[in-house]
Amino acid sequence: MVADPTSSIVLPVEFRDGSIPVRGPMPGFRRLSRSVKLDLPELGSTEVSAEAVIVSGPDQKSRDQVLGQLGTWATGQWLRANGLTAMNGSCVERGGRTVILTGAPRTGCSVLALAMMKRGWALTSDGVVGWGDDGVPVRFDDVVTVDRSVALGVESSRLSAAVSGRDRVEIQCSPTRTGRLGGVVVLSRRLALREAVIQGSEGADLLAERLATSPVPPLVNGSDQPPACVPAVPGVRVRRPISSDEAVVRRSSPPVLAGMIETAFSELM
Repeated sequence: MVADPTSSIVLPVEFRDGSIPVRGPMPGFRRLSRSVKLDLPELGSTEVSAEAVIVSGPDQKSRDQVLGQLGTWATGQWLRANGLTAMNGSCVERGGRTVILTGAPRTGCSVLALAMMKRGWALTSDGVVGWGDDGVPVRFDDVVTVDRSVALGVESSRLSAAVSGRDRVEIQCSPTRTGRLGGVVVLSRRLALREAVIQGSEGADLLAERLATSPVPPLVNGSDQPPACVPAVPGVRVRRPISSDEAVVRRSSPPVLAGMIETAFSELM
């Protein structure tokens, strides 16, 4: 699969009637002959193959809930089943170059993507990033999903409620674009800091490290799994403070980080 900068990929989702998985002592995870299936107890299940993502449940409300909570996992598995390299995070583009924003859950990748879009970047994908041997990330739905509190000030016409276990919204971010992978930002949070720490890295070291420690593992049996594509791109490691001090929070807010990251990349290139 080769990414087309002029079109976006639509996840091939099929909704089907299905029974309600019961809650048990072990997760409802099964690897089948050419697919992988994951249950969401008391709601439904998602089965992923190279051809489709099948979401099952007793009614459409349940199926929507399953897709809302397992959609990112299903997208990553579908990308891997189709031979792409994938990682969790967001991706933005400007001037024909894309940058991956990645990190542990709740480190602020989606919020940082939103802040960078206010500086002229365009969304490529949110939740999961995938690319092939051409080094061009694929484009997905034109929405960023964030906590509702982050969306204050965003036009109501761009907002829709996200199906999630938390109070979250989807923000429309058209138009979306992609381009050759040009960098990676790895986010983390630390208690002992009073301000954000930005550290640049040349070459593919940071991207390779992230893929080695937190990849989207290929779980679908029978799919072609080439070695991960690791372009030699500069990386920026961002450590944000965990603090209730308002001054510290302001100094490390996503808009401030977006400017610091742009400066760091300009010095690396």
